[in-house]
Amino acid sequence: LLRRVPIRMKLAGALAVPLTALAIVTGLEVVNAAGERQAVRDQTALAEISLGPSSILSALEEERNASGVYLLGMEDQFALEVEDPVEAAQITDATIEQFRAEVERQGPDIVEAYAPAFEAMEGLADLRATVTGTPDGARGLENFDAVAENFDAFTEIMDSLAQTNRRVALAIDDAQLRQGAELVDLNSQQTNLVAILVRDLLAASIGGDRDGVQDPDEIAAIARSLSQFRTNMDLIVTTGTGRYAPLVEDLLAAEEVQRFPEVVDETLATGVVDLGAVTAYATVEDPDALAYTVF
Repeated sequence: LLRRVPIRMKLAGALAVPLTALAIVTGLEVVNAAGERQAVRDQTALAEISLGPSSILSALEEERNASGVYLLGMEDQFALEVEDPVEAAQITDATIEQFRAEVERQGPDIVEAYAPAFEAMEGLADLRATVTGTPDGARGLENFDAVAENFDAFTEIMDSLAQTNRRVALAIDDAQLRQGAELVDLNSQQTNLVAILVRDLLAASIGGDRDGVQDPDEIAAIARSLSQFRTNMDLIVTTGTGRYAPLVEDLLAAEEVQRFPEVVDETLATGVVDLGAVTAYATVEDPDALAYTVF
């Protein structure tokens, strides 16, 4: 059963242990000085806040994916956790409001830090209007330019939140909590990179001149994303020690994690996009079985 739980959920479970330990220290007031007790409370709050954006990023990814697949009219080709873009938007909004309430309970520094990310999220309304306003007759492979524009706009919003969260996570002093926060961030980066690679491979296959990966700019973009994917995987391995090591082992054992970069390598070597392999290792019939929650 554990192998069927997305890696993000497994990390959250592992992080609960050091978080609970900090909460117990605070509750029992083992630390005598009031200032030190407050410092422990602050660390607990920082750790909890640093995990919040991973839920928003996950919701935004699901909405971005649902929107893109809907605009392409390819709902039958991809297994998504949420297939309806309207439903995905509702989930995203609920997640954002929950996190906004948590941020507002923190000090002014945290509120100020996340203000640009919340401002960026105001752009979601226009993106959603474009998706829901697209008539059924316009949904199809010829709509790929609009899909790419929508995808990139979602990604910019996500990047704003991710960058803020990395700055906040740097303030976590507890080694285990900071280690977990770094793994959550790396996981989010990997999820996003896989989605970007799928987008670029689809663009080469069904967008533009549909001649595969031949253009030097296409090759360079895909190669950069793949290189970053592998760099991040190395960081996950070196960071995922101690209580996090079994989770990393499960991740590395997943077939889609092993095969997807190999499929991208084959595309770069031949210029031919194997859409069957791309969809097979970037998505499965049961999305919960994925090591990453992606397209």
